[in-house]
Amino acid sequence: MDLGRSGIWSFELRTADTGRIRDAAAELDEAGWGALWIPGGGGGPILADAERLLQATRTAKVAIGVASIWQHRAAEIGAGHAGLQEQYGRRLMLGLGVSDTAAARQAGRPFRPLSDMSDYLDELDQPPSLVRTDERLMAALGPKMVELGGASF
Repeated sequence: MDLGRSGIWSFELRTADTGRIRDAAAELDEAGWGALWIPGGGGGPILADAERLLQATRTAKVAIGVASIWQHRAAEIGAGHAGLQEQYGRRLMLGLGVSDTAAARQAGRPFRPLSDMSDYLDELDQPPSLVRTDERLMAALGPKMVELGGASF
């Protein structure tokens, strides 16, 4: 997915007043920003927040950077992503990450970042969760995660 030559990452595009978010997104789209990036941190309805931006714009891509695999199930994120892509013309980029041990523990899971990310990506590769590889990205801080990302995309 081509995210354009310029993008903007803004916490406020996810957390501010709904009307102000829509107005800002529309203005940024009209000004030619290629991508509007929103954080995945904090969990919550990330796909609903992305949809708000998609509704307010005509051409800008919306990128989630980055949703924690511990807070969003692959089947749900995949199905939601597919629905938004169909409705808004393939303008959503899904960013994924493993966060940290505290996030895994809060989700009631052991922290096995490499194997859990691998399993998550495998699920996103299968219908009905299918998320095209050119519509997703992965946060990777270590060489093994970078290798997994390179093999999975």
